[in-house]
Amino acid sequence: MTSIKLSYLKNGLLVTVLTAVFASCASSEALPPAEEVASKDVQAKAEHSTDGLALAPVDGHDEPRPYDETRDAWADVDAATAAALDGGKSSIIIMGANWCHDSRALAAHFEKPRFQTLLSEHYEYVYVDMGIRNRNLDIPASYGIDKVEGTPTIIILGPKGEVLNLETAKTWRNAADRTEDAIYDEFAAYAIDGFYTAPEPAPKADTESDDDTKAEPAADTPPHTPAAPKSK
Repeated sequence: MTSIKLSYLKNGLLVTVLTAVFASCASSEALPPAEEVASKDVQAKAEHSTDGLALAPVDGHDEPRPYDETRDAWADVDAATAAALDGGKSSIIIMGANWCHDSRALAAHFEKPRFQTLLSEHYEYVYVDMGIRNRNLDIPASYGIDKVEGTPTIIILGPKGEVLNLETAKTWRNAADRTEDAIYDEFAAYAIDGFYTAPEPAPKADTESDDDTKAEPAADTPPHTPAAPKSK
């Protein structure tokens, strides 16, 4: 669990509040109570507010916050999918939130040069704000995702709007824990092949030692042959 420090002015005094953010932007069962939901909305808006509220960086990270609740999400999605159809590309709908470190981590990867090259050549992509998983939920529902279990939720569409990753769309809520190469490889696979196959787990090493291997008895000597009695 990560702590965020909020500082604001009240009656001329500086007040500091610590709030908790869950380590994974996970399922709805892990949603914070209403008081924390309200504070997270404040955190997401803090940089643009005029009431003296200031948001401290999370763990020193300066990640992008591209999820904008003021945008017309459906208009953005329609524009991205139309451009993808015209250009023969796939499209990515990133459903996330600025308060979610996994959503921000994925956006940070997308700004790196090799991701920018991959995305510009093969994809149109759009960020959609989900709030505390209570905003723009009709968008994933329209693509067959009735229950959003975490943020970010990633929807990858083919050039004609077909969903390519329905089975894995809800698995990205651990994006901050994935390696850069793993994330890149998955989006590259959908761009090139139209599907992604997870790598097979490495086989377990054989721990049986040579000492544990019993030698086979000679073919002409039956095993456990009793010794001949000595003559008197």
